Amino acid sequence: ASSTKCTSITVDDLVSRFAQGGFIVFALLHFSTIACLLYYIYEKEKKMTSNNLNVSRIVALSHLERIRLRLAYPVVGSLFAAWTVLLVKAVGELFKESVRSTKSEFYRIESWLLVFGIFASFPLQFLYLQKGLKSFDAMYTVPVFSSSWTIGSILMGALFWGEFADFRGLQFFFFFSGIAIISFGIFLLQKRSIRVAAPLSQEAEEEEKEKDAGLDHV
Repeated sequence: ASSTKCTSITVDDLVSRFAQGGFIVFALLHFSTIACLLYYIYEKEKKMTSNNLNVSRIVALSHLERIRLRLAYPVVGSLFAAWTVLLVKAVGELFKESVRSTKSEFYRIESWLLVFGIFASFPLQFLYLQKGLKSFDAMYTVPVFSSSWTIGSILMGALFWGEFADFRGLQFFFFFSGIAIISFGIFLLQKRSIRVAAPLSQEAEEEEKEKDAGLDHV
């Protein structure tokens, strides 16, 4: 979200951008995805904490649940991170305009809602990234987080700031080709065998090896 055209932005400009039809639809889909992922994470974490096993709590989940939870943690963190990027730029534009015009752009509640959004989304992205790193392999969690964050931030910036307004056919082709390559990389990461951060019991470890071997033959 670094369009050079966004050099003089007031709070009224930001309100009108948030009210764009395309952005509203995108935001609703974005928040719906966050809500669904948070609910799934909540249910799986509740299941993990309800077991009485003397081994890693992740053992309470089925193999498929672990695969889904391993993906949910970094993706939901990246969704929060995309909002952080957008809101930081928006608040930065207001601050820049306030300094230039010597008239504060923080006189309305909308400006402070943006500031609140930064303080809400910033820690949440690290919370769920840390949850993923705590339970699963960093070589899987970090790339998925970074890739999803990149795609989400670019699409959100394009819709909000109109960064694709001057794009032509070939530029769109190469841009979406890049997104396709990133998405394919995430798909390939899904084939990576699950490695939990905490040690498993010997029985659970043998079970994991059997399941991973079965996936390799699929």
